[in-house]
Amino acid sequence: MDTPHLLDLVITDTQDIVQDITFHSPLGKSDHAILQIVCKLNSPMVNCCPGKINYGKGNYENFRKSLDNIDWIQMLGSYNGDGDKM
Repeated sequence: MDTPHLLDLVITDTQDIVQDITFHSPLGKSDHAILQIVCKLNSPMVNCCPGKINYGKGNYENFRKSLDNIDWIQMLGSYNGDGDKM
């Protein structure tokens, strides 16, 4: 039977959040009803996933030129070839 029971609860800190609750039939052979809950929430937008880097737009020619102007032997020579220290 698809009759809602007292155990079908939504716990919130305020009643005004829950706008509508709809009971649906169980999935498969389950005896648990599916609850569709519509909530009214005010939440700030958060950019959790910044855009991907487009490597195709890199100015590689200028990057190479800037690396050519570095005296690598002077900068890294004191590390005696130790890559971890470099």
